Amino acid sequence: MPDEYDPQAAAAASEYGVQSDGSFAVPETQVIFERMDSALRERLPTYDPAGGSAEQQLLEVFADALDDAWQSNRELFYSGYFEDSFGAHLDRLLALAGVQRQVRRGATGEVTFDAGSPVPSALTIPAGTTVLAPATEDEPAIPFRTTHAARLAAGEQTAERVSIAALSPVETDLDERWLGAATNVASGAIQRIRDPVQGIPPSGVTNPEPTGEAGTRADGSSYGFQRGVDRETDSELKERYRTQLGFGGQASLKNIRAAVAAMDVVDNASIEENVQMEAVDGIPPKAFRVTVLAEQGHADDIAQTIKDTASGGINTGGAVTGTAVVHGQAYDVNFDLAGQVDLSVDIALQVTDEFPTDGETQITNAIVNYVGGRTTDGELRAGTPIGHDVSQGRIASACFLDDSVFEADVTLATPSQNYGQSNVPIGPQEVARTVPASIDITTTTTEVP
Repeated sequence: MPDEYDPQAAAAASEYGVQSDGSFAVPETQVIFERMDSALRERLPTYDPAGGSAEQQLLEVFADALDDAWQSNRELFYSGYFEDSFGAHLDRLLALAGVQRQVRRGATGEVTFDAGSPVPSALTIPAGTTVLAPATEDEPAIPFRTTHAARLAAGEQTAERVSIAALSPVETDLDERWLGAATNVASGAIQRIRDPVQGIPPSGVTNPEPTGEAGTRADGSSYGFQRGVDRETDSELKERYRTQLGFGGQASLKNIRAAVAAMDVVDNASIEENVQMEAVDGIPPKAFRVTVLAEQGHADDIAQTIKDTASGGINTGGAVTGTAVVHGQAYDVNFDLAGQVDLSVDIALQVTDEFPTDGETQITNAIVNYVGGRTTDGELRAGTPIGHDVSQGRIASACFLDDSVFEADVTLATPSQNYGQSNVPIGPQEVARTVPASIDITTTTTEVP
């Protein structure tokens, strides 16, 4: 016959397992052992509790096995929460919500081959020719391959605009971390041909434009290359999922902003609503206005995202008009483009000899993370929201990595004004941005006063 219900025992049992706060408590091995030992003392008169006895040794084995079971149950419990999941399991869990991890992607670009003098006869540079951005103190040589053959006719010296793509992990022994964002190299960085090409010297190659960028060539023509990105880390994937959490359902302002901000072509987004019956701050009556910092040429894509997320019949405001299509019918959707305020940061640090060798890079990336822009490895950071001022204090705080930094003098400026040690005001339709090249850090090593 089963034992009668014992409320006190039930309360004790609730110390472990799923808790009211959503956690999962696991007893230590010693607690498991002591509970089994106590139960045997009560139920088995012949039980020998002496240390080293056969019964005691069996209890130790069982306690270890039960501890493993408790740990497995805890891992299984937490695996249902994306915050506590990692790696492949995190991928599978978020895939249920339609969120995929961004995979590593190498940059593309173009190079010019130079024979040094006009070639006497036609020659072909085969597809798959490997060219290199030479190694530095901090990075190995970054390899690219030509994606198609290039031909020099007799009397020609150069082959221009030869397309290249970064090598993939299966094509090189390089670690994957050098085949993503690291493949975004500056113009002129590619300087060597790895495998000999008859008629072309080993140094007869260069990239006139940076890889992974978009812009205008010297002759006025435009170019746009695929940007190299690293594989999204677990923490980055979780943060992106948090940003997108709500917008699959209700057409709230928060969800509209989240949907637009999640677009690959959008760096930042904000949204304002006018509930009045007359226009307010340029927003039509009973309408909302989305403001974005985005790449040029994607007005229709942004309009489509707004239309897909917003409730039907709600007006939109803004100076830019894109076209969205729903069930074959075209709709005009308005939004605004944010003005970018480029921020320059000048920092003078007093440090000890324990200051990290990559300390300046750490500080630079911390500032970019706060303000917004691309880090030293090319990763895009949303940074300060549209319309938010830049805090000089927040930037100064980012300089104090550890105890090796004991003084930081931080001044801020924009192209139009020097703000010194004051905060930088940002207009409601503006957003601050910075780049590593605009962050000047000077360190002076001194004994701690």
